[in-house]
Amino acid sequence: MEALTNVRRHAPGAAVVRVRLHRAAEGIELSVANSAPARGPSALLGLRKRGGGPGLAGLRGRVEAAGGTLRAGASTDGGWRVCAVFPARGHSLG
Repeated sequence: MEALTNVRRHAPGAAVVRVRLHRAAEGIELSVANSAPARGPSALLGLRKRGGGPGLAGLRGRVEAAGGTLRAGASTDGGWRVCAVFPARGHSLG
């Protein structure tokens, strides 16, 4: 939820958002990524700044408290990606 909120707050208005959940070698991986389209008048709508929340530091703390790891940063297309990996604890994904 925090990662999606960050997309809404910081990504250009026309950004494409991808949410992915899959089994990884380390466990279960959840990622949220947004593209960074060419800036134009409509893209400026996405540059709204609002009151702060827990942000990435709070998100990292919650992920680590659950035994996971968090990576966040710029992607190769100029967008942003947040990726959390949680250990699989004996549960099958089917």
